[in-house]
Amino acid sequence: MKFQNVFALGCLSVVLMGADANTCGDYRNSALDIDTRVGSLLCRMTLEEKVAQLKATHSNGLVAAQEGGEAAGSLELKLAQGIGAIVSSGDNRPPRESAESANRWQRWIAENTRLGIPAIIDSECLHGHHGYNSTSFPTPLALGSSWNPQLVRRAYDVAG
Repeated sequence: MKFQNVFALGCLSVVLMGADANTCGDYRNSALDIDTRVGSLLCRMTLEEKVAQLKATHSNGLVAAQEGGEAAGSLELKLAQGIGAIVSSGDNRPPRESAESANRWQRWIAENTRLGIPAIIDSECLHGHHGYNSTSFPTPLALGSSWNPQLVRRAYDVAG
């Protein structure tokens, strides 16, 4: 029993703290299967990098940082360990500007974080896209109250 506890603790410390990168394999090698690549990436990640992948930040703060509206270095501070997701719902800029910003963030993450794990760019689509000049439909409860399944289906075909 004592051996199992010590072994489990050792395994846990490797998972949480990361192991020597030389023993982890190459997670960027697209010829390897997904499980091997994921294992390689997890092996390399520090606890801080793993926690960062569980976090999300709102795009409004990143836009403000890009435009100089926040303290210098705040963009770097928010994304230093990487980030799991950037939530961009409510972006009031035209789609081209939003896409260009998302590309800049992804490029910054790829070039300036240790592992270059891209962020998920997230936007609400519960009842339409919540962005500039976007179509928005009634909430699901209101659509259900219409008692018109064909109308609900058409709305969700458009909303995605």
